[in-house]
Amino acid sequence: MVTDPPTMATRRRGGASRILAAMAGTVVVAAALGVGVGFASRPKLPVSPVVPTSTISATVRAAALYQTALNTIAASIGFHYIAIYPETETIVGDAGCSVGEQVVTFKSSYGVEAFTLVLDDTGTLYFQGNAPAVKDQLGVSTSKTPEVENRWVSLVSGNGPYPELASGMTVAEQGVFLPMTPISVASVKVGKRAATQIVGTATVDDPGSAALLDIDTRTHAPLAYSSTAVTTRGPATSTVTFSAWGTQVSVTVPAAAIVWSTLGASTPPSGYGSG
Repeated sequence: MVTDPPTMATRRRGGASRILAAMAGTVVVAAALGVGVGFASRPKLPVSPVVPTSTISATVRAAALYQTALNTIAASIGFHYIAIYPETETIVGDAGCSVGEQVVTFKSSYGVEAFTLVLDDTGTLYFQGNAPAVKDQLGVSTSKTPEVENRWVSLVSGNGPYPELASGMTVAEQGVFLPMTPISVASVKVGKRAATQIVGTATVDDPGSAALLDIDTRTHAPLAYSSTAVTTRGPATSTVTFSAWGTQVSVTVPAAAIVWSTLGASTPPSGYGSG
């Protein structure tokens, strides 16, 4: 199906992505094996055609490798990543076990938003951004924006924008960047490294579009993810690349910051960070 260009802001809508990513392995195995879910009183459905054993095996293997890749992400002490969503958002970050840092550029109705996020090991999140980002991400009024733009603002759990901004910052939440339903696998090379490519479909933003995940054949660490949607202007491919696996991540906490709860901010009409 031909659609308009995707407006991907995966991290901004991280909650649904994480749930889908966690469920994808289970769902695809059930589908491949023909497991039905329903009520006893529901009329019997026509018998589906028999799926070849080879197809079931490939799908089961793809689902298992995908889950292993997600587990590898969550078990890592840290890594670097770059996520690029065509014409909408770029995220460059480092994820650690309890800390993280991101530099984000996001095109929205507020303008081109540019901001930096730092999560420390106490769970406090620090935000520094330009005027469009301050309005959209923090809900700061236009009149107060000049006092806040390009200054550090601290947020804690329970603050309105915190869930959206903190999503995807640590290794435990990085599955948000790999939303797919695995179907099959193939052997490929990424540079000089032997890799396994998991082939499937995207589950969020552009459901059903082609998705690929390359993982290191030996360690199962993700190397690159992409999803390609068909748009009125041609194929649009989003990518996420991973590197520096096993690197301990440290962050520098700002010496001073404005406390978000003192800003008198309110939820933007479409929600925090909705653009």
